[in-house]
Amino acid sequence: MVTVYLSTDPHSMIYGYRPGDTFLLADRFLLDNPGHTGGIDDDCAVLERVFAALNDHPRHHDIDHTRRWYRRGHRSLSVGDVVGLGHRHYACTAVGWRHVPPPG
Repeated sequence: MVTVYLSTDPHSMIYGYRPGDTFLLADRFLLDNPGHTGGIDDDCAVLERVFAALNDHPRHHDIDHTRRWYRRGHRSLSVGDVVGLGHRHYACTAVGWRHVPPPG
């Protein structure tokens, strides 16, 4: 299960994730053909796939997720936002992802 949280702090795109930031639960979905076995390298591949889909550059399998995302009026996934893969959560950084606790 993929869970996407958008930071509500307008400065998060500059400063990135900070403990105590507030988030909007934006979406939850399953990926078709995730190619995921649970390792950190697999998590990074899935996170990059989610990032591409929620920045209007989906892979073929993810077009429906992209369309639904933008129909709901969401902005693109960006620095400071958090993506959950099951019970693991990652903050989007300027270069890659950082493991973080789940948004509270």
